[in-house]
Amino acid sequence: MLDAKTINMELKWVWRKEIFDYLTEKMNLKRFNYVVDLGCAEAYFKYAINPQKYVGVGLLDDPLVAEDQQKFKIDVAFDIDTKEKWPFEDNEFDLVIASQVLEHIFHLDEACKEIKRISKSHILIGLPNDMRIDNRILGLFGKNPIGIKKYGHCKLFDIPLAKAWIKEKFADTDYECEKIIYFYTIIGQRFVPKFLKRFLANLYPNLFAGEVYFLLTKIKSAC
Repeated sequence: MLDAKTINMELKWVWRKEIFDYLTEKMNLKRFNYVVDLGCAEAYFKYAINPQKYVGVGLLDDPLVAEDQQKFKIDVAFDIDTKEKWPFEDNEFDLVIASQVLEHIFHLDEACKEIKRISKSHILIGLPNDMRIDNRILGLFGKNPIGIKKYGHCKLFDIPLAKAWIKEKFADTDYECEKIIYFYTIIGQRFVPKFLKRFLANLYPNLFAGEVYFLLTKIKSAC
């Protein structure tokens, strides 16, 4: 019999697969041949995109990687939360993916520089909406929904802050935003129809979007 922890983890990965499949279709990610996926976990992007070369990166400080390296489909593991240079060449990948990873690290400026360094043309960044409605409700009852502790969020985002941060770190320099996609929160998934949750997430993203994804394109003059 599956315990509650196992069931919750399986629901989490089913939810992630749904997100990655949707992003792959709506952002046309199958056009990319060389992909690196930071914090890849089950490597769902590998199977959704099916590129010629895929490198799944495990994070050394992630407890899941330490617990079961065989289950999580990692190709290489290193600490991205560092001031050191990552073990990749300049412009090595068509697409660099950082999905729900950057909010967990302290050295964000260095990570952004490395992401831009190893990206040949595109970057996909997914950030959480820490101020969505279910988190606000939990906060009213004195509960901490975002884990400000080891393995929790080192930086907090809502939708306006996420947009401003992307603009500051990427879109004001060498990249422009090709597409933005909001995902509804997983809360209430059994009772609220998906079309209604998608509608609310797009209408009032700061309340009803659980995550936001930015597809960034390198400006030709900067290539």
